[in-house]
Amino acid sequence: MLFMYTGGRLFVNCKSSNFETIVVMIECPTILAFVNYSTSEQRNEFHLFVNHQKFVENCNVKCGQDVQHFVVNGTIGNIQHTGQQIRQLPGTNIF
Repeated sequence: MLFMYTGGRLFVNCKSSNFETIVVMIECPTILAFVNYSTSEQRNEFHLFVNHQKFVENCNVKCGQDVQHFVVNGTIGNIQHTGQQIRQLPGTNIF
């Protein structure tokens, strides 16, 4: 039986007063993500999708030269697969 995990959300606050755009790096043992911010944005939402239900990760988020540490800890909800074939979107890969 196949289970699909619904994932979670991370909210990251970052703003630059010196640059028009800034790239925020989110780094965990199994995740590496980059989120773009502009001078008008202060908060972005990052959707987290994993292939396991129980999740404990020690992570860093880097906004400019500022590095913050945080822990993502929890159990991700799941949806039982109905047996229908998973469809691949054009231009994507299924691993």
